[in-house]
Amino acid sequence: MILLLLACAGAAEERVAGSCEASALLWDGQGFVVADNEQDDRLLRFGPDWAARAPEVLPEPIEDIEALAQAPGGGLVVVGSHSVNKKGAPQPERRRIGRYADGAWVFVEPDLGGFGPALNIEGAALWQGAVWLGLRGPLSDDKAQLLRLSEDLSRVTETRLVDLGGLGIRALSPQGDNLLVIAGPVEDGGQAHSLWRMPPVGPPRRLEPTLPASAEGLAIGGDGRLYIVIDGDGKGEPCAVPSRRQVLPAP
Repeated sequence: MILLLLACAGAAEERVAGSCEASALLWDGQGFVVADNEQDDRLLRFGPDWAARAPEVLPEPIEDIEALAQAPGGGLVVVGSHSVNKKGAPQPERRRIGRYADGAWVFVEPDLGGFGPALNIEGAALWQGAVWLGLRGPLSDDKAQLLRLSEDLSRVTETRLVDLGGLGIRALSPQGDNLLVIAGPVEDGGQAHSLWRMPPVGPPRRLEPTLPASAEGLAIGGDGRLYIVIDGDGKGEPCAVPSRRQVLPAP
């Protein structure tokens, strides 16, 4: 495997096999699930030791997958970014959420409210008994937005504003009663990302690790450590820069 040294955090990086642009990470209790935002018909699966397993093939495409979460009661939730393309045109296949439970996939196009073309989802997590979506944008009063979904994932039942110092949400992962958040700028610009912990009540707190500007997903693995996936560059193989992963002590 390709090993790189991350100077800002002093942590080694290893390649995520089969991925050029990793965009989300989930620990499902058995292994890791990785989404690549250039692969709309499958998810990559790995064992606890990151040995590659057969991919999860989606029966319907979800374009620009940016978030993964466990579903209430078990199963998997896959979230498209809901964003417009670079020309500002809506992309219907990005506005899907897929849920796998009880041996079947169900796809919905949720009513998230009137965000308009600025809407960009990059995080999802099962937290406090419901699936929450984290918005990279838009901000509201310079705060990031968390959207709690109904049980059937079809609508928003609560909106929570989160002060991340003017940054948007790039990834979410539950950690016990708390929620871990990767925060980054709404617009791409190479700025390092930061890690935050959000309690059920009260403001979030910034944690010590500084993360790469391309940190796109996080999960607490079965060994209790924090895993990060980092976006690469390019489509297909070989990648100009492959996706990488990084492991850190639990924050």
